[in-house]
Amino acid sequence: EEEQYRTRLLIAGCDPGISVLLRHLQREGVEAVAAYRNSSQSLDLLKQSLIHVAGTHLRDEATGESNLPAVRKYFPKGSVAVVSYAIWEEGIVIARGNPKNIKSIADMARKDVTIINREPGAGSRMLLDSHLFQAGVNPKSVRGYQHIATGHLPAAWQVKNGGADCCMATKTAACVFGLDFIALTSERYDLVVRTKNLSHPGIQVLLETLGRTSFRRELEGLGGYDTRIAGNRLV
Repeated sequence: EEEQYRTRLLIAGCDPGISVLLRHLQREGVEAVAAYRNSSQSLDLLKQSLIHVAGTHLRDEATGESNLPAVRKYFPKGSVAVVSYAIWEEGIVIARGNPKNIKSIADMARKDVTIINREPGAGSRMLLDSHLFQAGVNPKSVRGYQHIATGHLPAAWQVKNGGADCCMATKTAACVFGLDFIALTSERYDLVVRTKNLSHPGIQVLLETLGRTSFRRELEGLGGYDTRIAGNRLV
């Protein structure tokens, strides 16, 4: 029982390609369970010690820096390690061929455009709000702003099936459903682990996996990932 627990990992995050990581871990004998949660929720779960690994892509508005400012707010210095997973593009996911001729965030103010939003606390929601603010668009004027999909893939699926004209998500989510994509920003998606858990056998396998060419190739094969920094420890 104890032995089995030592190779079990609980991971929370919003990475659309998490299944690739889980498969690679399983091959190495690590049973990893992924809970699909947004970045803020994932850091909360780690703070409560309910999971081993939190995935996050929270951009700091003031500095443009990914994740580290948010992690500093959540955790005392030295209590967690932050490891890079990939750089991904995030932006506007639109229907194939762009039938509504959506070019930018400003187009979300149009009466003939409906969006599907993400829940508060999601990195994509924060990115949308920041871009709406920069474009001088009042969120109240955006059709569908109150409609929520919890995750990059569920949001993109709404665009795919015609439930919305566009959403904010990763390029990978667009690739999965064969949708078009307008890039707005490149972000780092990082994994956060408590320092005391770095010696956990499952965590060690996870860190080794991030550096493996086979894992990186498969993840990049989904589209939208740059894995050159995977496994680099930032903190």
